[in-house]
Amino acid sequence: MWRGALKDVATIRHADDETRLHLTDEASRVEWLLKWQLMERLRRRLGTSWGDMRLAACDLRWAALDPQESIFPTVQGRTQRLCDDARLREACSQAPEGTRAWCRAELLHRVPERLVAMSWSHVTLRDETADRGMVTVDMSDPLGYTRVLCTEDDIRDGSGARDGCDAPARDDRDARGDDVMPLVRDIVRRR
Repeated sequence: MWRGALKDVATIRHADDETRLHLTDEASRVEWLLKWQLMERLRRRLGTSWGDMRLAACDLRWAALDPQESIFPTVQGRTQRLCDDARLREACSQAPEGTRAWCRAELLHRVPERLVAMSWSHVTLRDETADRGMVTVDMSDPLGYTRVLCTEDDIRDGSGARDGCDAPARDDRDARGDDVMPLVRDIVRRR
């Protein structure tokens, strides 16, 4: 699998934008390429720049977990599955213990009332002892914050290791993007 992934990344990296738009095999395996292709086609169809709020709304829809809100069911037929439904169900209820996903899942399960924001690389928690009453934990290292590295106390009270940044993480985009979905479906159908 790794050899194929590295080959895909090399192909994508050395392709110009026009070629990248037509790398369907690679896009079926590389999520960010499939997303870029969809977004680039949408951008061109709308005749707009990357700063257009409709593209921001599409970006949010890409990451939506609710199948009713997500774009993924629309593009799912263009992707290769790497695991079966049983493994997916297991992953939904049990995060891998050897990555930061474990700590994020534990915080979500044990101290949801303290969570303000959560992303791949940062978690913002309410903390009365911090300036502004919040602390942001930098989890940029995917192999940090594993079950082995975190203590039970870190997770129970949500303290963990802190990066000293106490400004809350924010995402100022709140567009729902309902008007974008018909365009997304049309782009997928035309491919």
